[in-house]
Formats: sequence, C-alpha cells, structure tokens
Amino acid sequence: MGSILELFFAVTTTSIYEVMARDAHGFPCARKIALKGESIIPLGKIIADQMLAICDGLQFYTPEGHGFLSSQTSVERRVEMVNTQWYGQNSSYIIALFFTEKEARECFSAENLKPRDDRWLEKTKEVLAVIGDDHPTITICHEPGMALLAE
Repeated sequence: MGSILELFFAVTTTSIYEVMARDAHGFPCARKIALKGESIIPLGKIIADQMLAICDGLQFYTPEGHGFLSSQTSVERRVEMVNTQWYGQNSSYIIALFFTEKEARECFSAENLKPRDDRWLEKTKEVLAVIGDDHPTITICHEPGMALLAE
C-alpha cells in the first residue's frame, strides 16, 4: 500500500470542508472553511467521528461491532451496512473533491454548481483513487443511491 491520504478538500452545495484523515484523537474530521447561504453547520465548526464515508455527502459514523452471539468479533466499516443509528453528522451533497484548497475555492466560486459536477469529475476521481478502499479512517461508499459516483 502506498502513502495514505491525510488531507483533501470537499466542495458541497453550501460549503468547503478541509477534511483530515486524523485529528488529535486519530479520528477523521472536517472543518468548514467556507460557507455560501445557510447551513446547520456553522463556518469554522469541526465535525468528526470514528469513520468518514464518502457518499453523496460526507457522512461521519461509528463502525458497527458484531460478535454478540459469536466468539468471533468483527467490525462493519461499510457505511451502507451500518445501522443509521450509528450515523453522526453529515454534509450537504458533494460537488467535487480536491487535493488543494486553491482548487476547491476556484470550484466553489464557479456558477451553476450541482452535485457530482461533471466539470470536476476527473479531480474527484483522482482524490477517490488515492483514498482507495483500504484507508484506515475513510471509506468510499459504492452502494447505488448513496455513492458519490455511479460505478
């Protein structure tokens, strides 16, 4: 496995988030660094939980443990398989993902933004490819209806 992505930027329909793979406690977190219009999450607020799923929005959650009736214990990391009671805060719909704040701000200032915006599809795919399916704190949801990108 190559290097693990520690920082990227998510542009949503209302905001830009600086997303970090690990905060001081080792958990993923996102800090809102720009806001357009209204949002439940104020500018500057940090949202965090044990895991972050890249879905059609950023979805923080706690992985669900198994093993109550079994001697083998496992943890379910796939957000689509975790009971929604374990979901934490989430963002609005993602427009695009970027490696740099500069690119994220350029996107955020563009006109007629829409979720999964085709103008930044390649940048988004690049970030998702670097995150990959083996990241320790971030998962990529592939479930139709929840996923950021169609398979």
